[in-house]
Amino acid sequence: MLSQLKKIPLEVVLILLTLAVNAYVIFAPANSLMNWYISDDAFYYFKTAQNITEGRGITFDGIGRASGFHPLWMLVCVPVFTLARLDLMLPLRVLAGITILLHAVSGALLYRTLNRVISQPAAAAAALVWLFSPKVHEITAQMGMESGINAFFILLLLNLLTCSEKEGDWSAKQLVWLGVVAAGVVLSRLDNIFLVALAGLWVLFRNAPLRNLLLGDLVLAATGVYCAYYLRVGFWDGIRPYLDSANMMALAAVIIRPLAYYFCRAYGARQGESVWRGLARILLGTALGSAVLAVVMLSLNAAGVFNGFPRSVLLVEGALALALALGLRWLHQRLAGLAGWLPPDTGGNDLRANLKGWFHDGASLVAPTALAMSVYVTFNKLYFGTFTPVSGQIKHWWGTLYSVYGKPVYTYAQFFGFPDDLRRGPWSLAIAFFSMIAEFLMKMLDMRSEQDFYHLLYLCAGVALASSLVMLGLNWRQARQALARLAFVPLLAGCWAQVVYYNGGNYVNMRPWYWVTQMVMTVLLLGVVIDSLLALLRRWHMPALMPWLAVAVLGIWLVSGFSDYLTHLIRPQVKPGNEAAYLINIRELEQYTEPGSLVGSTGGGVIAYFIEERTVVNLDGLMNTTEYFHLMKDNRSHEYLDAIGLDYVFGNPYLITSSDPFDDLLAGRLEELGWVGGGVLYRYLPGR
Repeated sequence: MLSQLKKIPLEVVLILLTLAVNAYVIFAPANSLMNWYISDDAFYYFKTAQNITEGRGITFDGIGRASGFHPLWMLVCVPVFTLARLDLMLPLRVLAGITILLHAVSGALLYRTLNRVISQPAAAAAALVWLFSPKVHEITAQMGMESGINAFFILLLLNLLTCSEKEGDWSAKQLVWLGVVAAGVVLSRLDNIFLVALAGLWVLFRNAPLRNLLLGDLVLAATGVYCAYYLRVGFWDGIRPYLDSANMMALAAVIIRPLAYYFCRAYGARQGESVWRGLARILLGTALGSAVLAVVMLSLNAAGVFNGFPRSVLLVEGALALALALGLRWLHQRLAGLAGWLPPDTGGNDLRANLKGWFHDGASLVAPTALAMSVYVTFNKLYFGTFTPVSGQIKHWWGTLYSVYGKPVYTYAQFFGFPDDLRRGPWSLAIAFFSMIAEFLMKMLDMRSEQDFYHLLYLCAGVALASSLVMLGLNWRQARQALARLAFVPLLAGCWAQVVYYNGGNYVNMRPWYWVTQMVMTVLLLGVVIDSLLALLRRWHMPALMPWLAVAVLGIWLVSGFSDYLTHLIRPQVKPGNEAAYLINIRELEQYTEPGSLVGSTGGGVIAYFIEERTVVNLDGLMNTTEYFHLMKDNRSHEYLDAIGLDYVFGNPYLITSSDPFDDLLAGRLEELGWVGGGVLYRYLPGR
């Protein structure tokens, strides 16, 4: 019997364990199940999917076409919400089962990916952290957002990349499969385009010395531009008048600087070249890039492409570009264990010698994603009137307002992904590990202030990072090989590019499920660190069984803590009388509005899904039409609301009457009726 159990793949054990711990959620009482869907935004998907199945088109309110969603998750939701005709809770139960299964399979994929390059116990430990960390689970399994399918496709792509890198299988068939999965990655979340593009370049130039340096130059080019603007004009209000030119310059720098370095041969040193020659090429490439970038930006400014361009930014950006180029190449050489400024080049960078192979591989790799994205953006333009979802455009626009939805970055720490609340940023999973230790120490030391918490948090983070670097350093040869095979460079570059895109573009109201790629990277790195620790212990003649005992203890602790978390979140039973407590506010809203009413709400996902004989119209524009968004920007959204015959506005009174943009958009058009169902209900007065 024991021998038969040993034959069961560990991936299967992980999947079954995850399903066993989570399965009861599917059958939980309705009022408890609603705690699974802790984001109102998920119901934007659900209501739209329901409308699609009922033949109303791709619409949230049944009136206008709404595009504020990612396509792949909507494709999953549509067949599920055909069940809404039978019972509104039934599709929510089915979808919970789908997200639990996706989470379980993602954990198995993570284990399989790591197990290709590190020891089995270390891979198992990392997979357990992924599967039973409440922080990961909350984002990738709960909520009903696209994050679950996003994590699955990212991990599937990394698994294929790791397999190809380890086995050296870069056949045309494998490249096409990589392209197909990459298309799934982008369609699961559109901002994954950065990860896919950078991973594609990493694959394409796999035999060229520029492979890793190119990715670094791409993300650092944009980073340098935004930092130059911040140094010159400041954050938030300072950069706001120049945001168009900053975005244009960042795009131009991403194209120009790598080309300048390439043609100045700053990506590789020929045999026998001196260190000074390599340094001279870096300087020349930086100077050429700065000169071309200056010509482009000054020409665009003269042509009136953007309003306002601080010319001194060119000098600041040039100095930063030189420092970043030198720093990148110095770090690359040190980590690779090589001397000089540039990696050795025996012809791998040569355009004439490699162009045919690059073109052939690039076509195989890019074709599936290019085809999928072409179909997607063309359909969007024809059906919705815009190439990309309106929701993303609106959040960039919010960054130009004084809005309750948040404000753009105003410190360098925030720009690099460390917001004031560190537990909500891109690196929140790593911060969660340190926070747990800090909270434990606070209880032990009887500390209570928030300042004490952050002091302990920084201390724990510093100690943990220093310890990790020491362990990686002591096992660097194996760790470096593992990271290379895990495609860690394009993964890190993709994470960085996404952060720079959002924070550099004054995007606001970023949500926790945006940062799945960063969570994946954190857990993969954790696996490599654990493997380095085990390698160190093996040198001290650690018993072979000890790592598995440690994994078993870790698993018991994680599963126990997670089970306690989950049963508190999703109660197996509810108190008598609370079976439908989640509907109380909605039913009260129905009492004060007439059947057939149109009720405007600045959110309204949950209300729209459960309310009966009324229609909810999304007023913030995230799930409304392109026309409505453009009217909002012109302070004329009342024209749209008048045309559709809006009857009521419901929501937070401060947001509706005192915050930008709604205070102007709805001024003089509201008659307060009073508090109803957790918000204030207003009668909408058209034609005012």
